[in-house]
Amino acid sequence: MLKFLRNTFAVLVVGVLVSSCATTPVSEPEPTPAPAPVVASPEAPSPTPVPVLDLKKVLSGMPAQSTADRDSYAAAVLAGGTDSVATLLGMLVAPGTGDDTKARLALDGIAKYCTRAGGAEDGALYRGAVLGALSGAGDKEVKAYLIRQLELMGGDEAVDALAGYLEDDRLVEPAVAALLNNGSDAAAKALLEGLTSANDVQALPIVKALGTLQYIPAKNKFKTFSMSADRNLRFAALYALANLGEASSGSILESEVKRSTGYDMIEATSILNLHERRVVENASKGAALEEGYVSLFNGVDLTGWVGDTKGYVADNGVMRCLPGGNLYTEKMYGDFSFKFSFKLNPGGNNGLAVRVPMGGGSSNGMELQILDDDAAKYADLKTWQYHGSIYGIVPAKRGHLNPVGAWNDQEVIVRGRQITVILNGVTIVDANLDEALKDGPMDGKPHANLDLKEGHLGFLGHGNVVEFRGMRIKEL
Repeated sequence: MLKFLRNTFAVLVVGVLVSSCATTPVSEPEPTPAPAPVVASPEAPSPTPVPVLDLKKVLSGMPAQSTADRDSYAAAVLAGGTDSVATLLGMLVAPGTGDDTKARLALDGIAKYCTRAGGAEDGALYRGAVLGALSGAGDKEVKAYLIRQLELMGGDEAVDALAGYLEDDRLVEPAVAALLNNGSDAAAKALLEGLTSANDVQALPIVKALGTLQYIPAKNKFKTFSMSADRNLRFAALYALANLGEASSGSILESEVKRSTGYDMIEATSILNLHERRVVENASKGAALEEGYVSLFNGVDLTGWVGDTKGYVADNGVMRCLPGGNLYTEKMYGDFSFKFSFKLNPGGNNGLAVRVPMGGGSSNGMELQILDDDAAKYADLKTWQYHGSIYGIVPAKRGHLNPVGAWNDQEVIVRGRQITVILNGVTIVDANLDEALKDGPMDGKPHANLDLKEGHLGFLGHGNVVEFRGMRIKEL
């Protein structure tokens, strides 16, 4: 009997041990119900959801000890999908309300990981999560951090969201930095649009960014801000104009040098020097800085020009009449807009040949005066001899030349029989040749070839040193 009891007890003990340790019920000849779940003892840790567990591991590894570790942690978070990334983004807190250092280190690592080759899909996931967090963030410092994440990521998907912060004095700088880093046409357009309603605080970084991007459509905005009473904004706009390398901006930059003193004069001179370099670079590349325009002067030699090529020289982006005689374009033009800049010495005299045959000038073609008409030796000029006049035919308005030694900007528009001359932004001639000639030329002399529908452009030297730059043409 005792032996029977000992055997029975042993069987019971083994049964208890088996039932306690087994993960599945022991098979029996007949089916039995599944055992109830085992409740963990108080000493055992509670099960943790995998994404949270992964984030804990990621955070405990911050800062990562190597690039490989950083990428491994980033991949683990991204593997958890948008929810995992959003959970990590949700750990960001406003300054002074907690410590989110490790979360920020992890997020920085993810942003860098997403920029790797082949990381476009991860980048799209992360960018979308950041944009979602940005729209929901209440603290501006947290928003600034999220915007910097978008700066690292790039992508036009963020442009509209970033543009919304250009009118915020605190967030405009990080938003501009992100758009600048993007560098796309969409980003540049957003920056330019932001200038429309920007105050001086907001305009400063926007102008700097557009200047760095050399965004030509912003040129007129740059010119407006170059007259700002705010010194920093004014110089940012001057730099932006210089960096475009458009010859016509030279007079604005030179005026700033003349009116500045001390350190401002040094900085203005440096900006002017930058402009000179950019003009040469653009000319040497044949750059057409305005839509539809083609450069007629490469800044380094007289390629594309014929005639007195010894009387004119190319010098650091400037074409200089030594003095010389007549120099013409190889190509002939019909209707066009021709833009250029010129600088006169005291008493300087030259002319612009328009639609002339090779060798033509005022007597056998059309010549527009290029002249220091304020010089004492020209005191007895006829009205049709002033600067910009169609020599002997149409007089120009006086008083719009810059002082001798300063650059002037001029545009000549020829469309059919209509001739328009714009000097330093002022229209000084707008005439129809048929109307002007109905009673004969004003000088009473014959002018051949005025009916030519196309011809050469040229500079007509008259024994004086005159300088030219930025010659460019758009055929109409």
